Amino acid sequence: MPDLAFTTAQGKPGRLSALRGKVVVLHFWGAWCPPCRREMPDLQKTYERMKKRGDFAFVILQSREKFEVSRQWAEKQGIALPLADSGSAGEQDANFRLADGSTVRDREIANRFPTTYV
Repeated sequence: MPDLAFTTAQGKPGRLSALRGKVVVLHFWGAWCPPCRREMPDLQKTYERMKKRGDFAFVILQSREKFEVSRQWAEKQGIALPLADSGSAGEQDANFRLADGSTVRDREIANRFPTTYV
């Protein structure tokens, strides 16, 4: 997995490599994606069961939309997941940012949305 860069739910810079040693649930989604919206309540349940364990980390990244759009949709639905910001500039932005400053095409990591890796 590329060393993705993101902004954590707490507003701090994050990168996948900083989570080594933990079980990471890496989820790619978008509020524009009907299957993504349908599975968010189940992801919320999983998060609730695991969030107190120090050996788990959830990285939930939006794709092809601005973070504010994703965050507002989740809030309206009562979804209280620790959403991270992928840095997407909107629907025309098909890249994820990497810790070294470069980018990778979203479909090289997630050829469908939603996609989850553990």
